Amino acid sequence: MRISGLLALGLFAALPAFGHVTVAPAKSAPSATENYTVRVPSEGGRTTTGVVMVVPPGVTIVSVGVPKEGGSVAYQRKSDGQPDEVVWTIEIKPGAAVQLAFTATNPSEDGPMVWKFTQKYADGTKGDWVPRVTLGAPESEPAPASGKSPAGTAK
Repeated sequence: MRISGLLALGLFAALPAFGHVTVAPAKSAPSATENYTVRVPSEGGRTTTGVVMVVPPGVTIVSVGVPKEGGSVAYQRKSDGQPDEVVWTIEIKPGAAVQLAFTATNPSEDGPMVWKFTQKYADGTKGDWVPRVTLGAPESEPAPASGKSPAGTAK
């Protein structure tokens, strides 16, 4: 009984990782033109009616896919210095999830690229999600504290 309780606790703890808006791939190269997929689940027993994506600085949207599940998409290019937005209008039933697609050219600098999403629900509520994509190589690992090199030989 104890093991199954721990297993259930572990599964419950893992659920939030699957419950929010996510962007894949989570790593890309600077200046690359990448095909991104946005996974949008409808949570809390509510129907999702739309998703708004704020485009990060330095990103150029190349194309945006119309949802296979029906609905529409609009791209709003802002000329007043405000970030561009992609707006998907789609119905996602409670407990379901959809994948939305777009192609973008990444900024030229290494580092995190932060996407901002607002998920709109039929009851008038909203949820904000901020997934990140890492551009470039991850930071190098620090040297071991033991005074030995990674290969295990003395410095």
